[in-house]
Amino acid sequence: MAPLSSLFQLAWLTAFNDGFFDTAEPREIAGYLAKIEQGIASTVLTLDSSHEQWRQAISDWLNADVKELS
Repeated sequence: MAPLSSLFQLAWLTAFNDGFFDTAEPREIAGYLAKIEQGIASTVLTLDSSHEQWRQAISDWLNADVKELS
């Protein structure tokens, strides 16, 4: 298994520290991480991007299903 990219690590740590997983059931975490991984694949953000930019992108990735249903 290859190590996780630094962008992925930054994203999931930001999500964790900012409370995005607080209401998740343990069985849901893998799905959250998969959404983050999908978002990382197409992001233009870098390690130098602001915390707020990362926070907004992660929020968008994790809520994509909800937005698509609207």
